[in-house]
Amino acid sequence: MYLWNDETIAWLDAAARYTKFYKILARRVREVLPVSPVLLEPGCGPGFFTRELAEFAGHITAVDNDERAAAELRHLGLKNVTVICADAFGLRYDRCYDAAVYCYYGGENEIIDAALGGKCGKVIAIGSVTDKHNFSLEGIRKRCFISLLDSLDRRGIKYSLEKLDLDFSQPVRSFDEAVRFLTHYSRAERAPEKEEVEKRLKPLNDDHYPLCIPAHRNVGIAVIGGKD
Repeated sequence: MYLWNDETIAWLDAAARYTKFYKILARRVREVLPVSPVLLEPGCGPGFFTRELAEFAGHITAVDNDERAAAELRHLGLKNVTVICADAFGLRYDRCYDAAVYCYYGGENEIIDAALGGKCGKVIAIGSVTDKHNFSLEGIRKRCFISLLDSLDRRGIKYSLEKLDLDFSQPVRSFDEAVRFLTHYSRAERAPEKEEVEKRLKPLNDDHYPLCIPAHRNVGIAVIGGKD
């Protein structure tokens, strides 16, 4: 679960603006959807992906159980987005959707249940196709998306998969901010050493963000169900 506060939201905002990560993902997702689709986005967070989807969606129901994240998305005032603060997997959805989009969110069982539940024309799951965590001192992440693909294969559920290698570098304003960022997102039970931080930082030609932590995400976009 993400911990959303002013600083973690600002970090993701900086990364999204610098790398265009969510804009690129939204372009890919758009290619497999009808015109002006009606979308469900569980685990929307502060809405950095939502605002890109909203550029072409007819309507989005965006759900997150973190009030701070939901408030951030509501503050954008997107007219074609309804924000619900609730457990996405505990809600009953009364309408049907052209697609449910799970971006780095949800376990394999929840996503497969959504794909088989009949409320969504398609389920689009986006996650990491490697077990490497860019900002962990130990370099290991959960294998949720890989486990989803394994489960789909075992159960004979058809899906298409596109793999992308995308920039997801993190701009920071100072060395101290880099330390806070790596401490927050590291899976290790210790703070990073000064040398560990220094070797990760690269200069950035930006007045507001003079430094960045370079990173790439090996992203998979799995499209489950729907007509080819």
